Amino acid sequence: MAVTGRYTKRFFILLEIPHSETDATHRMTQTALGESLCARGQNASRKTIRHILTDLQEAGYPVRYDHGWYYEHLLSQSELIYLTDMVRGSQVLNPEDQERLLGKLHALGGKHFDLQEMPVQGFAQRPDVLTNLLMLHEAIHSRKQIEFRYGDYGIDQMLHPRKRHADFVKEYLASPYDVVFVNGRFYLIALINKYRELSHYRIDRMVDLRIRRAARIPLQAISGQGSCLDLSQYVHQHPYMYAGSVAKYSIPVKASACTDILDTFGNDTVFTQDADGKLYAHVISEKQGLSYWLKRYEYHLIEGIRPVEEYLET
Repeated sequence: MAVTGRYTKRFFILLEIPHSETDATHRMTQTALGESLCARGQNASRKTIRHILTDLQEAGYPVRYDHGWYYEHLLSQSELIYLTDMVRGSQVLNPEDQERLLGKLHALGGKHFDLQEMPVQGFAQRPDVLTNLLMLHEAIHSRKQIEFRYGDYGIDQMLHPRKRHADFVKEYLASPYDVVFVNGRFYLIALINKYRELSHYRIDRMVDLRIRRAARIPLQAISGQGSCLDLSQYVHQHPYMYAGSVAKYSIPVKASACTDILDTFGNDTVFTQDADGKLYAHVISEKQGLSYWLKRYEYHLIEGIRPVEEYLET
């Protein structure tokens, strides 16, 4: 398809108008498109506009006609709302990154995708989470090891790197496997090379991240792990992102517990009743996360909290 002369400007303007001004519920007639084109300093007949839009369709551009012309956006409004709510609810992005991402999401939806104004929260100083995410995905994809420092927040709301002793900052050497978003935060799932079990690190607390040339330790080299992670299963077995091996536990609970148990431990949970009608939830979890859940949801337990070991299935 040759695009030359005055047709060139009209062509590229008609690339932009449907994208910015239409969606599946806000369509434009060829007359309205002509008026919008005129407002941008160009003129074209309805026939020319139809020809240009038809050429765009044939070239694979997502312009559609159904009782009016509209642009078929890559993300639906419901998908954009989902993503904007995640950005707004993020506890790790600084205000500048948050506003920039919301602006880009707004642009993806066109002028009819309206983001309501929402005050931006104040944040303690944090590392550049977006840069960390990019580097971690690069390391994971290339199967390389990483180095980083890990911090804790102090009463000054500043992040302070952990130290081995007063004058020596602790360095972490790790093999990264995946990133998950849990409870409003991003976590790296990795193996600290000197250990033989997976650990989790909040990405907003990682500083001085570097990718090494050395290849990471294969996941299957860790006891009990296959060649890849089932992230959904892994998160349900580590609901509060504590590290540690998992086991099966049997907890006597009230019927009111079912929703919270399934939300936390997933659909691998099995419910049974004994001869007396007592309900048991059989969950797979690591110990510390289960202990936290028991304290948080004590009102769901029939017999009150007992030591976690007493729930362990034999």
